[in-house]
Amino acid sequence: KIGHWRVDIESDTITCSKEILKMFDLVGHENSLNLLTLRQKVHPEDVEKVVASLQKAKKDSNYKHDIAYRVIKKDGSISWIHCREKLNSEKSLVEGTMLDITNLKNTQIVLEKQKEILLSQSKAAMMGEMIGLIAHQFRQPLSIISMLSSNELASLELEESVTNDQIRNSANETLNQVEYLSKTIETFRDFLHSDNKKVEDNIKNAIENSIAIVNKSLSNHNIELIKEYNSDIELYISNSELMQVFINLLNNSKDAFDINSIENRKIMIRTYDKDENVIIEIEDNAGGILQADIENIFDAYFTTKSKSGGTGLGLYIVQIIIKEHFDGTIEARNIYSDDKTTGVQFSITIPLK
Repeated sequence: KIGHWRVDIESDTITCSKEILKMFDLVGHENSLNLLTLRQKVHPEDVEKVVASLQKAKKDSNYKHDIAYRVIKKDGSISWIHCREKLNSEKSLVEGTMLDITNLKNTQIVLEKQKEILLSQSKAAMMGEMIGLIAHQFRQPLSIISMLSSNELASLELEESVTNDQIRNSANETLNQVEYLSKTIETFRDFLHSDNKKVEDNIKNAIENSIAIVNKSLSNHNIELIKEYNSDIELYISNSELMQVFINLLNNSKDAFDINSIENRKIMIRTYDKDENVIIEIEDNAGGILQADIENIFDAYFTTKSKSGGTGLGLYIVQIIIKEHFDGTIEARNIYSDDKTTGVQFSITIPLK
């Protein structure tokens, strides 16, 4: 799976091991092998980067040609080659190694597809949960609108006198409730936006949109939400993906309060800037996580909520979004008071770039 090769800079002729001839399906071409012969085997989409890198390696002794590209075989199948080479100016040669990484690349492709499927499934599952939350949030404003309308109809039926101020107040309150319903629908629509397009926005807005979805649920579980926004920097972010992260973390805290039967329930959300990064901290006092488990909570299918139906994918998906979609990191640590674990803090770091 690995071979050595040399390119004569003057003639562009190639000397290489039998392993490389096998990789390029060129067994029998030993006497007529040159760069053009190899180039014709390279996938058309990869030719430009391969040639550019090799040309640079020919001229710069400090440059290390280190590149992966595709090769098309006679039967039309694709192989992946990882090539590393360097200029040997004393002998006027570029020489190095090639490694067949087809199996590795195919595995990576499968893993990437699996991640995409998991992200899609996670979002679909959360969408179902959010529909339930939104339906719950709609009940109160719809009840208020219904009550206001019923009062006005009752006044008309009983032929009671209604002042202009009463009508104005009733109409204004109805409009306020309709606006609240409209904003909730708009927030939900943003979450469902499939292209995950990044726009310049403040982290605060993504957090507030997330809170708008789960706030009623948190309130019903007697959870006090404390917010400290100390970052005003705007980043290119996908609100939909960040909402998925924040809703996941807030729901985890809500579940932990119930599982651990905590009475004085608080969640702190804090943002600030540090060393060219925006930091988001979500901290609760729900009892924390066993120290033996905290190192594994971002692993796929690891869950501390098996009795309550946890899938072990929530935090795994959160980590994928933060790491691969925002070039950031997420860490978890327990919070202690008087040598007792009182809660957990999730710290998200997103670079300003």
